[in-house]
Amino acid sequence: MESFELAFFYPRGRYDEKSIEYVTEKYKQYDSFGVKSIVEFFSDGEKDFDEFEISIFDFRLRKDNFESIFGQLSQCIGSILNEMEDVYFVTGIYELTYDFTESKKSIAEFDEAFMQNFPIVFYRTDKSLNTGKVIYSDKNITCVFHEGAQNLC
Repeated sequence: MESFELAFFYPRGRYDEKSIEYVTEKYKQYDSFGVKSIVEFFSDGEKDFDEFEISIFDFRLRKDNFESIFGQLSQCIGSILNEMEDVYFVTGIYELTYDFTESKKSIAEFDEAFMQNFPIVFYRTDKSLNTGKVIYSDKNITCVFHEGAQNLC
């Protein structure tokens, strides 16, 4: 079953598996998609970052719902980032997060060129990511779309 992965990256050890409950509850507040989802925690002692991942199964994007869905997800992610201040950014991609990040040992390796592998990137508005088309932005969070990264709809 294919899933859309929202991966939250932050400094190693800053959050733990107990934080999954918080992320899960926040996601449920905004979830109106009516499909199965799970939240998982990943930590690798060789890396300087850890990751939470929300996997949304049977998540179907279409051109006519694309912007409204990412507006809704941006609100959810913005709410999570307000409480989890150490999250660097959030990526969105179908099924390939691990494939792209498994060889990365440091968050410093997530440069602008690398981030273009992900069709969706959410980041704090006070940070700069000079790539992609902005599809959502408010005072706290910006969401960019990298059209050539993956065919989403």
